[in-house]
Amino acid sequence: MKIEIREQLASQIVDAIKSICEHDINFIKVDGTISASTDPSRIGSYHEAGKNAAISGETMIVHEDNKLQGIKKGINMPIIHNGETIAVIGITGEPDEVTKYAYFAQRITLLLVREHELELSNHDKKAQINYVVYSLINEDNINRNFMKQVLSLAGINNFEDNYVTVVIKVSNRYNPVNLSMIESDIFETIGHLNNSIYTFNYPNEYVLIISEKELDKKSFLINNLAKRNSKILKIGVGDARILTRQCDSYRLANLALTCVVEEGKVALFSDLDVEILLSSATDDAKKTFLQKTMCNLSKEDIEILKAYFDENMSLKSTCDKLFMHKNTLQYKLNRIASQTGYNPRSFKEACVLHMALKILDIGKE
Repeated sequence: MKIEIREQLASQIVDAIKSICEHDINFIKVDGTISASTDPSRIGSYHEAGKNAAISGETMIVHEDNKLQGIKKGINMPIIHNGETIAVIGITGEPDEVTKYAYFAQRITLLLVREHELELSNHDKKAQINYVVYSLINEDNINRNFMKQVLSLAGINNFEDNYVTVVIKVSNRYNPVNLSMIESDIFETIGHLNNSIYTFNYPNEYVLIISEKELDKKSFLINNLAKRNSKILKIGVGDARILTRQCDSYRLANLALTCVVEEGKVALFSDLDVEILLSSATDDAKKTFLQKTMCNLSKEDIEILKAYFDENMSLKSTCDKLFMHKNTLQYKLNRIASQTGYNPRSFKEACVLHMALKILDIGKE
């Protein structure tokens, strides 16, 4: 298939050739139309010698100017790519003088054309990967053979292995002007991961599908990304599933994201327990539950409860963590019991308070 060279690429080509020879350069389409030129007055005009060069496939030399026909002396070289003439490059000037630039002009043109083709190829490949990722996480129907072909080109060949979906969300409060910095960090991290594909979901979500084995080996890269960008990124990791069930892993990664509390920490679905149940509770139910349990507690009371539960309800360990005397802690726990109606030193009633704290943490998201 013949490559289509648009005006932007044509202008880039004539400017690049002009930089080495200081003569006016014309980019002539195979129909004889000048689509780009370092002489703006010639853009859009018909070039007969260029048309003849395109038809014959041979360089056409013009020895004399002809003002009536708008012809200027110079050389007109067909550019052959994949066995076809795709354009003609005209160099204006004395033929003996400009002929020495013919080789360089052809090489520069073909180099830029091939670079353009590579960009198009990469763009097509990325578009296909985007489609596959989107289809997998949304449980869309996708041709199995097409999926395997795209994944193979991306370096994924073990289709029976388990894979995990990782969701990376950029804070809406992040300054868009600096977005390229965070994108570079994300792309660099992903670049070190094998057996993986990713896409960007507008407006602020990157979705990575990676083999479970690769994630086990290189989870530290994801963790470091989260730590470096603790104020900006939230990262959730789903559960391992076969490729065609990444919709489940994606849903669980987003569930894990809603439970992110500690900045700079990756939220793993495998670490969740009671949060799984709480995620299905309605907002009204959560609000009512918190009003019943937490409404009379101060910020200090809540921090004491968190420390107490973090230390597995050990008075000594909690006192050490909070630098608090045992009698003072006992007094504060008793006060919490009187204010809530639930005694944090009773296992059954402590479970109620612990669940209320989980709801508070989830609500921060």
